[in-house]
Amino acid sequence: MKSKTAKEILAESLLEVAETNQIDKITIRDIVDNCGYGKM
Repeated sequence: MKSKTAKEILAESLLEVAETNQIDKITIRDIVDNCGYGKM
């Protein structure tokens, strides 16, 4: 089984955040916090 790339994880996170927030109000921080990524 292939592991997901960072791009795929962030895209899925965006879709999840978009279910509860207006698309024009979503920030990068919202997406990153939702998927559990931290500062690198």
